Amino acid sequence: MRNFDDLRSKHKTMSVRISHMTAQIEYKENEVVSITDRLAELLSLDIHTAEMKGQLARAKEKRSRLRDECVVIRTDLNNEIADRDWLRLETEISYTGKNK
Repeated sequence: MRNFDDLRSKHKTMSVRISHMTAQIEYKENEVVSITDRLAELLSLDIHTAEMKGQLARAKEKRSRLRDECVVIRTDLNNEIADRDWLRLETEISYTGKNK
């Protein structure tokens, strides 16, 4: 059986990582919204210069990259939450001898 203080410390570490990942997702999603708004603004100008096309392409690429990063972070987040839930279950079983 693991030491209770070690389990508590591990749980806290996992919770901090979960909070950090959640904050990263929120930040990146806000960036996506901002880029989408900027794209709509640029498209409404109806300017067809090479510079404008370059700005649009860069913005679309960045938005796509940010969305991909959110997917990866969400996967890691779900795994971390599952690991934390397993730790809770393991702790409960170890210290009470049963599962609720």
